Amino acid sequence: MFISPNFSQLGAAAKPRQKRSPQPPIKHPLGYSYRPHWHNRCWEVLSIVWGDRQTSKPHCHQISFNLTRVQSGRILERKYRTSGGQLIVASERVLTAGQWTWTLPFQVHELVGLGDRSHTLHVYFPGRKSTVRHP
Repeated sequence: MFISPNFSQLGAAAKPRQKRSPQPPIKHPLGYSYRPHWHNRCWEVLSIVWGDRQTSKPHCHQISFNLTRVQSGRILERKYRTSGGQLIVASERVLTAGQWTWTLPFQVHELVGLGDRSHTLHVYFPGRKSTVRHP
């Protein structure tokens, strides 16, 4: 039989847990909002809220490997290749809540919100903050 401890007897020694208030969302110049959650040289985690047709534009994350999970809504993912100095769409797919995608280092990709208030979670390793200002 498990007997739970009586924490009320701890008195002043027991302090209520302080809640860490999350960092407020940051508005990106392209229109979507993002919130950094964690960053160090090894890892970076952030979330993005997308409006309908808001786009990241084609970009790469230099040396960082990226994992992205669609938390809610739908996201269009485009991956690109170069040919003759031009970007050519290599693949396109729609991701829905619960699906993951990844982007290799130096691979060019683009994300587009489909519908209002799509939400994505992004994990980068190594962290990008030293080389990139915005996601």
